[in-house]
Amino acid sequence: MLDISPWLLLLTAGVFLFLVYFLNHTLYQPLLRFIQKRDGIIEDDLANANQNSADIESSLTEAHDIVAEAKAKAAKLREDAVAEAKNQANKKLAISKEKLEEQYQSFLQTLSANRDELREGLSKNLSTYQKSLQTKLKNI
Repeated sequence: MLDISPWLLLLTAGVFLFLVYFLNHTLYQPLLRFIQKRDGIIEDDLANANQNSADIESSLTEAHDIVAEAKAKAAKLREDAVAEAKNQANKKLAISKEKLEEQYQSFLQTLSANRDELREGLSKNLSTYQKSLQTKLKNI
């Protein structure tokens, strides 16, 4: 049947143990160091990515704050410009009203003077107008 040779068994066991030792030092240990180094690099990259995300968030928040501040300043400037334009328009309107009021008063004075002249003229020629009116009424 099958003969088991102790010498061959010991030689196979020795070759197996030598192979395990050799592979451990030349393959498994460097592979484990490489995997651990890679895991460390991945953890560092994740930490850096998280830090970059935090930096991006803070930069975005700062940018939004700056934009909001700029919008507020623009709104304030716009309100100030509108208020200034309204003030200037109101001043021009007041000046125009004063000029129109002066012109109106001048017109009223001229009208009053013309009315007085017309009354005087009518008063002087009243007898002539009465005579001509009576003659016309007689002709009717």
